[in-house]
Amino acid sequence: MNNQSGPSPYGAEPMPPGGRPRMFNSRAAQIVWTIVPIVTLGLAAAVPFVTAAVKGVIRPWIAILYVAVSVAFLVMVTVQPDEDAFSGLLLILLIVAAATHTALLDSARAITGKRPRRRATPDPERPRANPTHIAVLEHDLLGIPPEPGSMAALTIALRKTADCIEHRPVDTTAVDDPHPTALCEGCGRHMVQDSEGHWQIALQQ
Repeated sequence: MNNQSGPSPYGAEPMPPGGRPRMFNSRAAQIVWTIVPIVTLGLAAAVPFVTAAVKGVIRPWIAILYVAVSVAFLVMVTVQPDEDAFSGLLLILLIVAAATHTALLDSARAITGKRPRRRATPDPERPRANPTHIAVLEHDLLGIPPEPGSMAALTIALRKTADCIEHRPVDTTAVDDPHPTALCEGCGRHMVQDSEGHWQIALQQ
């Protein structure tokens, strides 16, 4: 016999990614919580909102407001027991407001007093290999010629025929490079950074 019990239908549903917690995880839970202010004749009108505030569905001031209104109503009835008609009207308004508000705790349209949805944090973009840099390195280290007409072939050709008065390195450092590397924006020569942070033309094989 399986002794493991499933999640309670009256509990809260786990918070979806990037969203706020939910008050109900089933239709039955919503109905049960909604009738709490009704069956208790308003005495427990604040209970659903205290629970929602603890779960993080609403801001605490909403629960405090319902608690204050409920206490004020009880004090008024105790001090003025003869005001039956007026007290009855206030009781009906409290029950209707609490029950309606409870039923709308998970509604996307009712946003007053709710905690803002948390935006999902995007995963950091993984570094991408530079195909031109790879092709130039394959040429320099392994002697593999680059594809004719490619940016790597143009870079190597410019490196052989052109020079710069002042090199303008563009960082092309890959994840597995032992030192920072770059290509000169002007002549396309392969450059490395020394220990003092200066860019130098890399020695060619």
